[in-house]
Amino acid sequence: TSDPYFEHGASVNLTMEIMEPAPPAPVITSVSISPGTVAASKNSTCTFTASVSGENNYSREIVWSVSGHKSSNTFIDSNGILNIAADETSTALIVKAVSRQDSRYSATALVSLLKSSYFLQVEAEPDNGGTVHGSGIVEEGAYVTISAAPHNGFVFDGWFLDGNRVSSHSQFVVDNLHSNRTYTAIFRPVSCRIN
Repeated sequence: TSDPYFEHGASVNLTMEIMEPAPPAPVITSVSISPGTVAASKNSTCTFTASVSGENNYSREIVWSVSGHKSSNTFIDSNGILNIAADETSTALIVKAVSRQDSRYSATALVSLLKSSYFLQVEAEPDNGGTVHGSGIVEEGAYVTISAAPHNGFVFDGWFLDGNRVSSHSQFVVDNLHSNRTYTAIFRPVSCRIN
């Protein structure tokens, strides 16, 4: 400012190096999961998908996990496929998708487990030996009373399951059902001696 005509100036050589700026760091902004809620039955599979949002060449990789299960055979694989075991006794599971790049970002889904239903069948042997009642669809873990009444000329011998006697009473309570079952009421003809 004091030498506007550059009368007493000096000449200086400058060297400049122009560098590319460092690329911005990848950043995760959110994780979402679909479906968010699902009802499923035991001994089945459910497929989940996760979406990762972010910036600057971020990783879309997900780490899957499941909690709330009581069976060691219930698990979720690396592709988001939930395998629900046949012996699972929990009523609800939580599926979680976590960003592999930044574990602060995750999403969860709720899986409600439906109770299975099984068919309970009762039959008479022989067919004309008596009448039986109690066949039908029964919810898992529930109980039902089956009954048998002999016809004239027969007596009730017992309830049998898979060839084994389970009760000698004509009314029998079947409980804690976890599979289809067939109970057979065995009737024996009355033997009479005539003199």
